[in-house]
Amino acid sequence: MTTPFPLLRLPRLALIRVLQQMKTGELIAISLLSNRARNLIKMLCIKKYVSSVNLHADYLSIEASQRYDEPLELSFNTVSVSSDVTLKWLERVFEVMDCSIEEVDLHGSPQRDDVCEVLTILKEVRGLYIWDNCPNSFAKKALKILTPVTAETVMFKFHLRTKKNWKLL
Repeated sequence: MTTPFPLLRLPRLALIRVLQQMKTGELIAISLLSNRARNLIKMLCIKKYVSSVNLHADYLSIEASQRYDEPLELSFNTVSVSSDVTLKWLERVFEVMDCSIEEVDLHGSPQRDDVCEVLTILKEVRGLYIWDNCPNSFAKKALKILTPVTAETVMFKFHLRTKKNWKLL
């Protein structure tokens, strides 16, 4: 096996020592290079804490932190790529970080309709926040996907708060 990245040519035990010294952003970047690196990072059981996943109009951002680490923000442009690429990227990040999600914030209207598919990989979410600039169609799709796995939902959209509108979901 040849790799353009010489670090991955190290023996397994040496590579494990190197990976243990890396920060979260570096681990994610290394995991995207090869399956071997991803599997080693998963094996190290580096538990991270994701404080928020923000889905904005044109990008997806994840803010992650470990206990004594400063938060790391990862941003991914969702306008120019397909949802499959976004979904694979997000799966890889969550797989490597072995994380729990504190909150999901929905801001604005995504440029593409298939961005909601990204939300399907979230297994457990403590809080879902739907902001007032989020359109109804996007909010309804997100609610259908995330309600079964969300402990708390906060809506800043007043027209969704009535029982009649909830029944439409």
